Amino acid sequence: MLVGGENGGTPELSRHFEMLANETEDKIAAGAFPVPNEKYRLFWDNIAPWHHLSKMSRRLAALDANIIGASYTSCMGTVEGSFDLEKKGSHLDL
Repeated sequence: MLVGGENGGTPELSRHFEMLANETEDKIAAGAFPVPNEKYRLFWDNIAPWHHLSKMSRRLAALDANIIGASYTSCMGTVEGSFDLEKKGSHLDL
């Protein structure tokens, strides 16, 4: 996971990911898991079916399966453009 370095990132982003990591550690320590009896970890190789996400998540949980990542999110900020709102020429210039 890139939160800084040559491809960007800010101290705020680093703090955000540190907060997420701490929250995850707290949930693990408390025994709170998204899929309590997880047997299968899946990697989704496409855009999520947002219109069926809740139904799909319940079905996968019933099968003790958990989606832990997706390929399409890795292109955000690279293929689609920069998320640096300060940088001119960004596709997010407002």
